[in-house]
Amino acid sequence: MENLATEILLRIFAFACTDGGYTACSLSLVSKNTQRVSRSLRFHSVSLTSSPTKLSKLLSLLAEERSATLPYSPRIRHLYLACTHRGELRDTALQSRRTHGSIETVLQQYMDNVSRLLLLVSPDVEMLTLILTTSRHAASPCRVTSPHCRS
Repeated sequence: MENLATEILLRIFAFACTDGGYTACSLSLVSKNTQRVSRSLRFHSVSLTSSPTKLSKLLSLLAEERSATLPYSPRIRHLYLACTHRGELRDTALQSRRTHGSIETVLQQYMDNVSRLLLLVSPDVEMLTLILTTSRHAASPCRVTSPHCRS
């Protein structure tokens, strides 16, 4: 496998890594080269539901991974982002009120992070499912175009 071109390995790994991460994790244990090449598939499909903390962590992790793994930076191809229960965001805001401020501040920060994520993934995303029914105080509209988005 060490003798195959990186582009060929990437295509093989892309077909193999469609099981929610198990195969990608297994590939990362094969060799350092395989780990380096398969790392770009780490965030192939992402699903987040109503979690400001998880969204912030994802943004931080993506930024870290992209700066550390050039030219094989992780790309999100399939994104499902749902925030359908304002109560879940409110609970998170109440739990972290001491450190983050008011509930509206946390909700606004969440919507800003949603906009940041959409801008970050827009060059690569192929499938996007976005369900946002959080607040009448949503962030300003975010104009995002994706040259590869199919649906």
